[in-house]
Amino acid sequence: MPNPELLQLLRRSLDSGGERSWEAFIHAAQPLLVSGVVRALGGWSAARRDQIDDLVQESFLRLCANDFRALRSFRSEDGNAFCAYLRTVAASVATDHLRSASAQKHGAGERAVSLEALTREPASTDDALAGIERGMLLQLIERCLESQPKRDRAIFWLYHRQGLTPKAISALETFAVAQRGVETILYRMTGAVRDCVRNFQSQKKSAFAEGAGS
Repeated sequence: MPNPELLQLLRRSLDSGGERSWEAFIHAAQPLLVSGVVRALGGWSAARRDQIDDLVQESFLRLCANDFRALRSFRSEDGNAFCAYLRTVAASVATDHLRSASAQKHGAGERAVSLEALTREPASTDDALAGIERGMLLQLIERCLESQPKRDRAIFWLYHRQGLTPKAISALETFAVAQRGVETILYRMTGAVRDCVRNFQSQKKSAFAEGAGS
C-alpha cells in the first residue's frame, strides 16, 4: 500500500471507529512494525518468529494506548514520515525488550518471585508448609494481603496468577502505574507476603512444639 494511503486509512479508522477500517489499517501497518522490530533485534537471523509476533503486538498496544494517543499525535500528512514513525515505535518496543532481557539476565529488576518461592524456607530449615495443599496456601496468602491496597492486591495476582509481566501490567490503564512503579509494588507485596507466611510457619512450629511437649 502506498504510504499516503496508509495514513489516510488511519485517519478514516480513527474518525469512524469502524472495526473493518481498523482491521484494514492493522493489516497494512503490520509489515512496517515487523520491519522496525527485526531491525532493532539485529535482523531475521537474530530473532524468533514468535518473539517478533509478540513485539509487533506490543507495538500495536503502545500505539493504541490512551485512546490511540500515539497515533492521534501524528499531525503530519507526509506518508513516508508516518511509515518511519511506525518503524520507530516498533524499534523502541523491541529495544525496551532487549534492555529488559539484559537486565534480568544480569539480575537487575528481578524483584518478584513465584508463589512457591514465597513460602520456601532456607535450605537449613524445615518446610513447615510442605503438607498444606496449594488451595490452603492461596487462602493464607489472601489473608496476608488483606491489609494491602486493593490496587496493589490486583497487581500482585495479575503477576503471580495470570503471569503478566510488570511491563504488561503497566500498560493497563486501570492502574495508571509505570513499569518501575509496578516492580516496586511487587517487591513490597512479595516481601510482605513472605514475612506473613514465615510468621505463620513460626507459629505453626511453636504450636507443634508445645503440643509435643505437653
